[in-house]
Amino acid sequence: MSSLNNVFINQSAFFALTAENDENNINTTVEQIKKDRSVIVKHITTLSNYVQDDAELTAALNTIKQDYSKFAEASDTLLNLAKNRQDLRHQALEVTWPLGTALKKDISQFISKAEYRMWQADQTVNQSYSSIRIILLCIILAGVVISLTLSFVTARSVVLPLQQAVSLAESVTQDNLTRSIDHQRKDEIGILLNALNKMTTNLQQLVGQLRDGAHSIASATAQIAAGNLDLSGRTEEQDSSLEQTAASMNQLAATVKNTAENTQQANTQVNDAALEMKNSGSKMSDAASKMHEIRDSANHMVEIIALIDGIAFQTNILALNAAVETARAGEQGHGFAVVASKVRGLAQRSAAAAKEIKALIDDAVHTTQQGMELVEGAEASMKNLSANA
Repeated sequence: MSSLNNVFINQSAFFALTAENDENNINTTVEQIKKDRSVIVKHITTLSNYVQDDAELTAALNTIKQDYSKFAEASDTLLNLAKNRQDLRHQALEVTWPLGTALKKDISQFISKAEYRMWQADQTVNQSYSSIRIILLCIILAGVVISLTLSFVTARSVVLPLQQAVSLAESVTQDNLTRSIDHQRKDEIGILLNALNKMTTNLQQLVGQLRDGAHSIASATAQIAAGNLDLSGRTEEQDSSLEQTAASMNQLAATVKNTAENTQQANTQVNDAALEMKNSGSKMSDAASKMHEIRDSANHMVEIIALIDGIAFQTNILALNAAVETARAGEQGHGFAVVASKVRGLAQRSAAAAKEIKALIDDAVHTTQQGMELVEGAEASMKNLSANA
């Protein structure tokens, strides 16, 4: 359309040159015509590049080029005449104007053909757009179908095994360790299911070990309870023995006291016998006999003390054994440990008292022995005196 307008302008300009008398205006018009011609040549060249793949448009454009060449030659002649101030009417009206009209006709035909080609291209584009839209819809539908298929396959291959794994875990939380999952998978899901099966097996083994340990602990507890009962019985027996020992100690103390009194009496009698030996021969014999009885009693008390000391030693041993047994029993034998400790303390005190009593008896025996020696000497002297008398 721009080239056609330029041709119209050139024709008008050429027609104006025929009536122009001012040289400046003529020169200006000539320069404008030259510029328009250069624009027309440029447009024709550009169109040649665009339509080179279309034979019909190329042929039409070649016709335009040929007619434009004729028009250009005629316009050059017209311009030269205009510069020389010659008559332009014949050249403009008889030669240049018909050539311009033919060129305009060629350009109009070219434009019509180009517009038809554009309409065809537009129809092709619309058809291509419809086809592409249908293809895209088919692709979208196929994608939806493929997505649904993949979702179903994923649900079957991933979600279902995960649901089985969750069900197995819930069974474990409900103390059911007998379930397992059978599968042939070698992927990450299979590794997870194998790990869950192994965990269940390990938990079964652990529970079995804990059950066996609980049975062992129950058996050991029963044995400890039986040992505690036996220890309680022995402790009661030991307590009874200690009470008997305490009673014997009281009796022994009374006997020692009597022995001391008898020893004191013997010493008094010995002194009296020494003072009255001349007149107490028969009393001296009685005193000697009494001293023998005292010595025998003292020896008997020594045996009793030895027996008490042995009982105290055995009691101490039993108390130690009871302490060991209660230590093994732990918290359940705490009460027996207290009793055993008290029994041991009582046994130790009994042994200490027995030692003190033994020391007193030893002193008494020693004193009695000295008294007996004096009495025997006095008796011999009395016998000698009696014999001499």
